[in-house]
Amino acid sequence: MPEGSLSAAFARLAGRLQERFAGVSEWLARDHYTPAAEVLEREVVGGGQDAEAGGAASLARKTDTVAGQDSVAAAPEPTSEPRLSTAYFDDLGPAHPVTAIGRASASDGPGITRSHVLGSRDALRNSGTPEQVRNFLGARYPDWTRAWAERARTEPGLFTARTADGEVAGFVWATVESEGVGKIQGLYVRPRWHGHGTGVDLLNHAKAHLAQQGVTRIELETTASSDALGWYRRRGFRLDGPLTDTPPPMRAHGLVAPQQPLVWTSE
Repeated sequence: MPEGSLSAAFARLAGRLQERFAGVSEWLARDHYTPAAEVLEREVVGGGQDAEAGGAASLARKTDTVAGQDSVAAAPEPTSEPRLSTAYFDDLGPAHPVTAIGRASASDGPGITRSHVLGSRDALRNSGTPEQVRNFLGARYPDWTRAWAERARTEPGLFTARTADGEVAGFVWATVESEGVGKIQGLYVRPRWHGHGTGVDLLNHAKAHLAQQGVTRIELETTASSDALGWYRRRGFRLDGPLTDTPPPMRAHGLVAPQQPLVWTSE
């Protein structure tokens, strides 16, 4: 497609999208680091599946992949390994202060997913090559996107750390497993907010939530080769049994990431 025709097509598409999804232009105006595909998917997931919007998100994904090129035709053919755009991994910009930790809302789904992806990349850096880690995250991204969008609407123990402008800096998901026993299903902070106390605040919020449910024992698993193991132990968690095997989805991508069970008790 000639460059001029493509630009005109994008202009018409942008106009229609701004009418259908008023939130897109607002997000793009204040969030210069989120790929267009993520913004569009945020609106699609929040408002139901729409064929026109889904096609627009697919088109935006192709444009994000070909960085700096205004040509959809130049986009690579799909491969067996889904790939996230380089921009998705570029967690640039200042770490604005976290101003609130609270129950996740439906609009937090994309921010939770990105925190999960970026936090996992950091946690798995010693578990395989950068390419293996990227391939694993690319393969998991579609399922994670759908799962976190649903959990953000339904899970009472899913909490996000947000900045004043609504950016998600990290999240924690805590569940009650049985009488008196809870579990941290996941706690991830985007690398840009590491060292700012965000993880500690999220952990304490999860502990308080579980305590209200009568929980006195909190269990979790973390990648044994990651910095998170020492981080949890410095905060009162102790080893709770031998290492468990690398989860199958990680092993399928060549990663070696045995998990270490940990436990914390209030008594």
